[in-house]
Amino acid sequence: MRIFNIERCSTEDGPGIRTTVFLKGCLLRCKWCANPESQLFKPQILFKSVKCVGCGRCLKTCPSGAIYHHPDFGMITDEKKCSMCRKCIDTCYADARVIQGEDYTVEELMNELVKDEAYYLASGGGITFSGGEPLLYASEIKECSILAHKRKWNVLIETCGQVPQKNLEEAADYVDIIYCDYKHFSGERHLELTGKDNREILDNIRWIDTNFKGDFYLRYPYIPGCNDEESAIEKFLEFAKGDIKKQTHSRYYRAYVNYVKDSSFGKIPARKIKKYHCDDFIRTLTNGTIVYSYVCQIKCIVSQAFDYACDREIMSWNFMRKVKINEDRCKEQEDKELGVWEDDEINTLQSGSMACWNKCRKYRNSPALFILCGTGLRLGELLALKWSKVDLEHRTIKIERTQTEYTDYDTNSKIYEESTPKNKTSRRTIVINDFTYKWLMEQKRRTEQAGIESEYVIPANSGRMVKESSVTSTFKAFCNYVGVEYKSSHTCRRSYVTNCLDKGMKLALVSKNVGHKNKSTTLNTYYKCKNDYEDNLAIQNEIFKIYDFDGEQVEAMFA
Repeated sequence: MRIFNIERCSTEDGPGIRTTVFLKGCLLRCKWCANPESQLFKPQILFKSVKCVGCGRCLKTCPSGAIYHHPDFGMITDEKKCSMCRKCIDTCYADARVIQGEDYTVEELMNELVKDEAYYLASGGGITFSGGEPLLYASEIKECSILAHKRKWNVLIETCGQVPQKNLEEAADYVDIIYCDYKHFSGERHLELTGKDNREILDNIRWIDTNFKGDFYLRYPYIPGCNDEESAIEKFLEFAKGDIKKQTHSRYYRAYVNYVKDSSFGKIPARKIKKYHCDDFIRTLTNGTIVYSYVCQIKCIVSQAFDYACDREIMSWNFMRKVKINEDRCKEQEDKELGVWEDDEINTLQSGSMACWNKCRKYRNSPALFILCGTGLRLGELLALKWSKVDLEHRTIKIERTQTEYTDYDTNSKIYEESTPKNKTSRRTIVINDFTYKWLMEQKRRTEQAGIESEYVIPANSGRMVKESSVTSTFKAFCNYVGVEYKSSHTCRRSYVTNCLDKGMKLALVSKNVGHKNKSTTLNTYYKCKNDYEDNLAIQNEIFKIYDFDGEQVEAMFA
């Protein structure tokens, strides 16, 4: 990776004390660029006129004759002639000539970064990759981030967004914070100001907002004469607000209402908040009633609000950044029972489903349980699935939508609606096996027999999309009726993964079918051993035959 500067003890490029690594190369040519030396990918020799003593040694030393004296700017280098031999740098005792763009391996860079590790750990800081455009070095940033996380540093990327989306996808899972700039709403004006239109940038901003799991800050560089007109700012605010998912807003607002709004902390004017106020607030949360992960989430939400206030000079400093959370004082995370459906349980449920419907028209949507087991779909994905996305002839299902739930705090009501899937890998096409095909057709038959016309595979009585809570209640009642212990809908997903892997399907294919980004999630979280006592015993008996010897040998040993 090519670096033109490493700035230590930085406090303006993310939380805590950081080291900012400036990478060389950018696809934009912003008229206000603060680091124009970062734009080109190739190394460059810069001349610092204030340090030059006018000795002329560089002129005499240059073998290419690339250096000439400009009456206004001093000893200038003609980049077309320069061979980058660096002799002019070596002979300049005044340090007026410097190279911009040194190549580092990941190991060499980490050796530099580790020098300030004590500052990162003490302040909650870490590494910031800036530029230039750091995401043009996505694979190297990924490697550095993995090593940084092992040392408990956080990693931040400052990006202009003008990169191929594949670069963003490669690095995003390995960093904690992303800052991205939105420069102008008009594609034409953006082209005039930066040399590129804004389509790729806006697409990447939407991707980050939808898929990135860390903290995302959308920034607006306010440049007088370029994007300071009122209409441009209003368009930015409209874009930023419109790209926030309603369920994301609901989660943030729920945390505010439940823990901040009516608290003593929430009543303090922002400009008067000090660090001890933040310490006291977090201490009230770590009282054994809230799990550590949710305390972290609340702290993050408040910290984002304070960053916003600092940017607008409402607050002078975000003290929440420096607050430590005592994990030992938090509520312990409850261990959830993450089992699978046993074969005999599924068989009992299948028989019960057919009997309940054929005899007394009960539990119309119980086939959903078996469709989940046969496909590995999330329950929300199945409930948003329409027949138009099911190709029974070619035996495929397209997953493009999912059901989401959030609270509308204006009406204080739960809202269920279709939304985009969890991430890019969740948008997928899966095959319909014979087991799933049978239960899809059975679901279709029951819907028709009930006189319901609907585009949804699993419809409500009205024909509209059925709520997840309603289906969960159906599953509970159905399991109780047939005498099988209820397990959550996600058990079906784990059962799918377990059955596929046990029967020899490749892990990569199973992971793709269930829409996981990482194969490790599929294997470590979703694969569960079944209670196959007899098979387990038989296999182990066969394995350990290598150590067998007969009873006569045993008697001889103790004779």
